[in-house]
Amino acid sequence: MTITDFRLKIRDFFRRNKIKLIVIIVAWIGIIIVNKYLENTSEPEIPKTTYSPHTAVMDDSVVPTKLQSPIEQLIEKYVDFCNAKDYENAYNLLTDECKKNVFSDNIDNFKEYIDSVFDTKKIYNIQNFSNKDGTYIYTVTILNDIMASGLTNEVLETYEETVVIIDNGTDDLKLSIKGYIKNENMDRMYEDEYIKINVTDLKVEYEYLTYKLTIRNKTENIVVLEDFSTTDEIYLDTDYGKRKRTDFLLEPIVIYPGETKYYDFNFTKFYDEKAVINGLVFANVRILKSYSGSEDTRQSELDNAVSRYSITLDV
Repeated sequence: MTITDFRLKIRDFFRRNKIKLIVIIVAWIGIIIVNKYLENTSEPEIPKTTYSPHTAVMDDSVVPTKLQSPIEQLIEKYVDFCNAKDYENAYNLLTDECKKNVFSDNIDNFKEYIDSVFDTKKIYNIQNFSNKDGTYIYTVTILNDIMASGLTNEVLETYEETVVIIDNGTDDLKLSIKGYIKNENMDRMYEDEYIKINVTDLKVEYEYLTYKLTIRNKTENIVVLEDFSTTDEIYLDTDYGKRKRTDFLLEPIVIYPGETKYYDFNFTKFYDEKAVINGLVFANVRILKSYSGSEDTRQSELDNAVSRYSITLDV
């Protein structure tokens, strides 16, 4: 077939199918125009979010389904009682341990706390934060109810309450507040010819461990355990590193002849972290003939020390 013949066939095809071809081209152009229009006018896709109040933000663990509604109802009752200043009923929703170890078994202490947080009507939301060994820790965000106050320019102040619910295997759930989890009897003891140390109790909170100690000086000398003259005199030894005391007011630990003193040692350790505690370390125990607390005489006092050593107490 020559080129001329091929061209004649093409021209003949277009002449016979001209109408069809025009319809196809117009339809094709129309589809393109419609698609462009839809691209320019369609609503942007909004990301979908879900609120999961019973899924822990720390590790995505989920509170058992059977406990979810009871926990919601417990927290709702607590906030309602606090808003109504029904102190007794709110107080009765707390565990006995929380009453004892957070509020000293004194409802007046609880009233002061509630009045400080619920100074106006509050609303709240909850979010499960962490779960471990049947202990469910929630962050309850408490904020002003602006709709109730009617103040359009009011600053939205918030207070975050760490609420702990322990599954006790019954339908009568109680809660702990201020991050309190439990107390444990320790009964740990160290004794030598100079000193006797008893660790009697451990208070466990979500962020802290507090050890209660009794320390007795058995000598006629002066026992110095910590006076901040060196670093790391007392610390909690963990496989994640040393944890220094975080007491609100750190004071020197100096025990004079025949004295018995009582201390609370507070350390930062999160309840759900995996750090293993190796011991409570007294790294610079000094048995001194004299002690002034002055930097000017420190070296001479150390030179005349009866003994210097360290203690690691299993806690």
